[in-house]
Amino acid sequence: MSLIFVSHDLAVVRSVADQVLVLEHGRVQDLAPADEVFERPKAEYTRVLRAHREWSLEAVDTGGAGVGAVSKP
Repeated sequence: MSLIFVSHDLAVVRSVADQVLVLEHGRVQDLAPADEVFERPKAEYTRVLRAHREWSLEAVDTGGAGVGAVSKP
């Protein structure tokens, strides 16, 4: 089963998703496994989003999941 989860809360996204899709004005900026998007974002827009949200890996218990838009049970 797959789930599409839409949120502006990066901490929540990180805690529930395996894959992340970052959109800016309807255009894909980043699409990758959650750890990659949060630790090594490719797009400048994604880096800006991260900079505006103070969070750390220790602050979010991912329970083995990554972050993002798509999560698998």
